[in-house]
Amino acid sequence: QNISESKQKNWLLRIRLRIVVVFLLIFQLPYFQNLFGFSVVEQDFVWRNVGVALVFLGFLIAIWARSYLGRNWNSSPKIKHDHELVTSGPYHLVRHPIYTGILLMLLGSAITFGNLWTIAFIFYCIFYIYKLKVEEVLMESQFQGEYLEYKKRTKMLIPYVF
Repeated sequence: QNISESKQKNWLLRIRLRIVVVFLLIFQLPYFQNLFGFSVVEQDFVWRNVGVALVFLGFLIAIWARSYLGRNWNSSPKIKHDHELVTSGPYHLVRHPIYTGILLMLLGSAITFGNLWTIAFIFYCIFYIYKLKVEEVLMESQFQGEYLEYKKRTKMLIPYVF
């Protein structure tokens, strides 16, 4: 059990370090772009920081959701042996909180940097909605009535909305 605890502590340390690094890079990115001659969308300090806050919030939501999935997580939609339906934590609010977090990060980037990030945000919204429909069919086939009940209680990406 010491090995398991050690792995968990190591994983938590890596996550904390990633959060700090991502936050620092995102917060400083507009200033580095100006330094190296990239163009940054001209906007006031408030909107830029709203965008940065959304990126950070999305990152935290995605990490939180990933930690709740545990061994059930997979980068591509497929059912694993002894797969469990997770409905607690962020999954109590929406069925796909990792995607919610990623889309929040893209929205924050679009607000902060504009043009290309806005196109990326729109593209990924369309792509993820399609991917989620595929995942939901897979989950319905695996968990049948239990998943249908879960779908009735929760929204796909935005609590109480969508």
